[in-house]
Amino acid sequence: MNYIIKILRLIWFIFMIKPKVLLIKALGAHVGSNVKIYTKLNNIDLKYIKYLYIGNDVTIAKNSMIFIHNGAIYLLKKYKINKEKSHLSI
Repeated sequence: MNYIIKILRLIWFIFMIKPKVLLIKALGAHVGSNVKIYTKLNNIDLKYIKYLYIGNDVTIAKNSMIFIHNGAIYLLKKYKINKEKSHLSI
């Protein structure tokens, strides 16, 4: 019975967790090794995904939300202030 549970967990990891990490990497985020993402992808701000850095051995829990932007970007554009965008590191 333990073998069946281990196999089911492995299948769940391969088809549900790993594709999220690969997709976020493909969209431009910098992702370290041994990262697990249990939250839905629509809980992650994908507009500025290239500014997201996720380190090694990170687990993002279910229902977590990641916001990479803030309201200041609108004001910087409005007043034509050329400021370097900072990165979000997790």
